[in-house]
Amino acid sequence: MFDIRITGIAETAAALQAAGQIVGMQTGFLKPAWEKIGKLQLAEIQRNFSEQGRLAQPGGWKKLSPATVLWSQQGVGGPVEKIYDNADLKAKHGYKGILFESGQLYHSFEKGRPFNIFNVFPHGVEVGSGDPKASLHQTGHNAVFRYSQVRMDRIAHKKLSDGSWNRQYFKWQIMLRKMDNKSYHVPARPMIFKSDYMISRYTAILEAQIRYRLGLLAPLRAVRSVVGMGVGALP
Repeated sequence: MFDIRITGIAETAAALQAAGQIVGMQTGFLKPAWEKIGKLQLAEIQRNFSEQGRLAQPGGWKKLSPATVLWSQQGVGGPVEKIYDNADLKAKHGYKGILFESGQLYHSFEKGRPFNIFNVFPHGVEVGSGDPKASLHQTGHNAVFRYSQVRMDRIAHKKLSDGSWNRQYFKWQIMLRKMDNKSYHVPARPMIFKSDYMISRYTAILEAQIRYRLGLLAPLRAVRSVVGMGVGALP
């Protein structure tokens, strides 16, 4: 499981108390603000999917290998259901995008969906995904390829529309059979990242909630100095 924690309001409370403001931090009055912040952070993570990782790392996620594209089920029910030639393979590569194959991982970053992590505390919020694939793709991992003839026949045609043999099918079949039971490295494609550029927006949400509860008119400079993020793996 992987998550991101956004914290800092406990330090803000101490700063306000030192300034003469009494803030009951254990009452949970800031939870509505942290809930909003958590939803915004999940939206940023999903935007990173749409941007194919460009928000998390320069250049975005590493492109899929031709073998991975061929073996994936992307395109089933979509523009390319089975592969005849290299043009189909290219079209299949562009369908949906990386880490979108089933949609499960993407939707795990929506509150209330399967595997979603969304915990609100008086002092912060924790959001992420408990999908087993999340931590694997976040940090990269080694995997073993397993060839399946049934799957091979599902993703490519043996014959072309004119009845002739599809040479590409047999070329890919030989290539994939040679990969059977071999280990390979899947590069890291981080989904969760520290979106520090959102801190000013999160600060404004916290300030608005504190002003609402305490009737303050002045800006709360203390919040801006302590709100921060941390990305980590859950046990």
